[in-house]
Amino acid sequence: MKWQASLKKWREDRNIGKQSHEVFTSMIAEELQEYQVAVTNDDWHEQVDAICDQIVLTTNHLAHYPDREDLKKSLDTLLTLDLPNLGIVPDLAMKQCLKEISSRVQDPVQAEDWKVNGPSGKWQKDRNQDPSTLYKADYKLAKA
Repeated sequence: MKWQASLKKWREDRNIGKQSHEVFTSMIAEELQEYQVAVTNDDWHEQVDAICDQIVLTTNHLAHYPDREDLKKSLDTLLTLDLPNLGIVPDLAMKQCLKEISSRVQDPVQAEDWKVNGPSGKWQKDRNQDPSTLYKADYKLAKA
């Protein structure tokens, strides 16, 4: 899948390294909560976004833990059931997702810390980034 190569480059460009299972679990829990809120609010776009974020997190974690069969199964479910059940072509959705996350800039305090001490924890986006420089995924372009 082409998006996986793009995600690998994105990860390398941002110096995102191996994360603990605890950090991964915490981030996945956050995305699952966002998904549940989106379902409750009948917000199709946010449902797709939360699933795509789970795909990003799971793929990144699998890059460092390739023998995790549970993660492989989760990723397969997200790609072959969850997105298609929402009427989405996974490759097109991931293209949109990657375009959005690639438009983000790292928090400058964290970026400086990572230069000095090496990467650790969750990559933090710059909350003060100029909104005009951010891309918002258009998942309608990923409809089947």
